[in-house]
Amino acid sequence: MQGRVYFYAISAVLMWSTTAALVKSLLTEIPTYEALFVSSLAGALFLIVMQLVRGGERVFRAYDVRGYAAMVGLGFLGIFLYSGLYYYGLSQLTSQEACILNFLWPMMIVLFAAFLLGERITVRTAAALLLSFSGVVVLTLGGEGHAEGNAVMGMIACILAAVCYGLFCVLNKRRNIDQTVMMVVAWGVTALCSLPVTLIMEEWVTLSWTQWGGLLWLGIFIDAVGYLWWAMALQQGNELRRRRESRLRRAAPLTRRLRRYPRRAHDGGGAPRARAHHGRDTAPECAAERAHEVSSSLPSARG
Repeated sequence: MQGRVYFYAISAVLMWSTTAALVKSLLTEIPTYEALFVSSLAGALFLIVMQLVRGGERVFRAYDVRGYAAMVGLGFLGIFLYSGLYYYGLSQLTSQEACILNFLWPMMIVLFAAFLLGERITVRTAAALLLSFSGVVVLTLGGEGHAEGNAVMGMIACILAAVCYGLFCVLNKRRNIDQTVMMVVAWGVTALCSLPVTLIMEEWVTLSWTQWGGLLWLGIFIDAVGYLWWAMALQQGNELRRRRESRLRRAAPLTRRLRRYPRRAHDGGGAPRARAHHGRDTAPECAAERAHEVSSSLPSARG
């Protein structure tokens, strides 16, 4: 399972690496929310078809109204708001600036996981957070290489987008929802929210074949597959951590008894077989026997 977690996470990041340049290029000719509507709708439809082909239509019936309401809220926060803010930031900044600021979301995941899930921040993690924040400070204070748009508003939008997506990842991880269903709802909500915005506030443009290709790549691979695989990596990584902690808890009584046993044997209390036998100390052999007895009385440590 650990290999799958790394595959999902690395593949998602590689697909996302094409986002900034692609979206920046598309938004020069396509209104922001029209692009978001088309790509989100393509992503949601792709995930629905994929799930139906796999024969898993029953998974959509596994959740009640409250479950779907929670998914709608998560999708609005973590996909619609995130995408809208990030796309606005891309329209105001260079793609390099927007991408760097947007990738504050891993830092937000760590912080929200510590506050909401009680996960521990190690020294190494804290050092990585400090380096990430330092990079943002250097980018923010630098006065060169900005796009012609409103740089301050673009930076604020990208940072808020990172906050939205980081919070979404942690809340999604805590609820432990089927991720295909979650992403279908999230991208469906994003498409539904984007449509009235683009019809009221923007002028709809006719798309060329090249623009259709870019939006389909964005919707199917970057949005649908990329976000799904990242969510699955977080979910399965969390499951691995829980299994590891469960094994450690089950093994703790055995470890404590093994640590106490040799000391009791050498002190002469409660372990007569550990005394000298034919001139030799047999405490290690008795400890091994005792370990076998204790392990037989404990539940299996398999996850």
